[in-house]
Parts: sequence; C-alpha cells; structure tokens
Amino acid sequence: MLSSRQQKTQISLYRACKNNSVLRAKSALDQGASIDLPDGTAGQNMPIHIAAMFGASHTIQLLFERGADLHVKNQRGRTALDVARRIGEKEAAALLETLAEGGRVHLEGSGDDDDDDNEQAQLSLFDACRSNEPLLATDAILGGADVDAADGSTASNRPLHVAAVYGACEVIELLCHYHASLGSLNGEGLTAVELARKSEQPKASSLLKELIDGRVASPPPGITGGGTGLVAQQGAAGALDGAVTFGEAPHFDQQQQQQPPPPVINPFALNGQPLPSFRSRGG
Repeated sequence: MLSSRQQKTQISLYRACKNNSVLRAKSALDQGASIDLPDGTAGQNMPIHIAAMFGASHTIQLLFERGADLHVKNQRGRTALDVARRIGEKEAAALLETLAEGGRVHLEGSGDDDDDDNEQAQLSLFDACRSNEPLLATDAILGGADVDAADGSTASNRPLHVAAVYGACEVIELLCHYHASLGSLNGEGLTAVELARKSEQPKASSLLKELIDGRVASPPPGITGGGTGLVAQQGAAGALDGAVTFGEAPHFDQQQQQQPPPPVINPFALNGQPLPSFRSRGG
C-alpha cells in the first residue's frame, strides 16, 4: 500500500503522461513514482501506454530513458506501440518503433505544453464547486487543478470555500479525498464550514463539521492494496456521449459492448460508490 505522498506522485506521473509534461513527469519519477505501476483501469495501462495513447512523445522518450519496458502489455494485450497505432498517434508510433529498434531520436521542443490546460482545469474545478458536479471536479483535478488554489477574487476563496457557499456536498467530500485543507481561511478570514453556515447551507455545514471531527471517513485518493493503480470508472457523462474513460478501449460492436468490464479495485469511493474519473481515450 502506497503512502499518501506516493499516491500523489503516482497520480502526477499519470497526469504528466496524458499532458506531455516532461518536467512534471521528471519530478514525479524523482519523488518515487513507479514507471511500471498500471493505472488500475480495465485496460491496466502503464505510464508508457498512457503517453502513447495521448501522443506524448517527449514523455515517451523520458520514460524510455528511465527504463520503461516498450514491450510490456496492458490488460488488453497491447504494447505502447500497439496503442499508438490504434489511436492514430503517428508521431508517437514512429518514435516507439525507432526506440524499439535501438535508434536515437531528437525531438523538437521540450513538451511541457500543458500550462493553458492547467488554467482551464482550475476554472473547471471552480465551476464544478458551484454546480456540485463531482465528475467535472475529478476531471479538473486530474487535469492539473489545485484543490487549495485561490480563485483570484477579493474574497480569495478556495474550491472548498466555493463548494461550501453553494452547498455542493458531493464535491466537498471529493475535495477532502484529494486532501483539500479543511481549515484554510479565505480573504475574509472564514473557513469553509463558517461560509456554509453564513450561506445557510445546513447539509454542507454538517458534512464539513463531521469531516473536521473525523466522523466521516475520507480515504486519500490513489493506489491501495493489490498492486492496482489509479482506477478510473466510466462516469455517467461518458456513457451518454460515447466517450471512454482513462485507459478503457472504445467498443466497436454490440457483442463486445454487452460484455461487463473486468472487476477492478477502486480506491476512490464516496460512501462506497465509485468516484467518477476524467475522460480519456481508448487503449
């Protein structure tokens, strides 16, 4: 079982592989993130598979330099090269082919092109706090949003403060899963529970009080037991629009679609229910 800090670094590595963020990937690896730990989805993708499915060439090269196995297969029996070809990431596929053959590749640029994505993710997180949408909030957090970042207003509210004002109980509990600070003060010197009371949100106030007192279990997100990694179950929105979640391959025929996904251990849980995850491409 990984510690809370290790869980965070592992999630950071998966995120870096999705966003082609080389600096973030280096930092996560330097802090102990595993290069061989599957993400815990139905696809059981390693970091190299994730980078391949998102065409994160700079991150692929970094993972290879750090010892990633190019021939390792995910749960569906696919290598990173298979994934890149299947998705249509031609540059990533060409890079993986060259590396597998022992060749060397010089890539232009440095990766680390997700700054704009992080800014958008932060805005999305605040939107989710106002509308009580845990799926959107999870997408935002795993997309780079900071659970303790101030919103830039004169009130300097953190996501937890905003969720408290709007009575967004599901998002409040989710934020606590991601270690949001329950005692942080906004620009007016108020905590989230004080804002919930001030805004006449009794359910949110009660939940926050219970979280502070430790009466509601709020296990940290990440990897727990059994060697599984970041588990991402398909959310309701994904089912509606045909999108697939992180690591899960799209279904191409009705027979395959009717087959239930293999059981996985979900370390993310809200009152025993799977925590929705950010959408992704098929692997």
